[in-house]
Amino acid sequence: MKLAWKEHRGYTPLCSERLDASLRYQGDLKETIYIGPIEDDKSYLNQWPSREILPSWRFTMELYYEKVRAAGRRLISLIALALNLEEDFFEKDGPVDPFLRLLHYPGEQVFWTRRF
Repeated sequence: MKLAWKEHRGYTPLCSERLDASLRYQGDLKETIYIGPIEDDKSYLNQWPSREILPSWRFTMELYYEKVRAAGRRLISLIALALNLEEDFFEKDGPVDPFLRLLHYPGEQVFWTRRF
């Protein structure tokens, strides 16, 4: 809970979000962590577990973020070319700064009553 969600980054605990408000249950059976742009002045907004608890978490997530971002940039350039546009069409106004949302679904440990 020390990494609670703020500024569009951080941890959201189990049952803290509810996608479908019409259903009668406490919240969604998932927990998430949001990680935003890593480079320069934006990386300080990310909330990282302490190195004592998870020694390689930050390094691993920064590496993963950059790999996924590179794949996404390549994909949107291929989409632009497939549409007969310039390769950098979707990034002409500057690069896209995506957010990474890691989700964990703990399984059937909690049961809900749903209204159908």
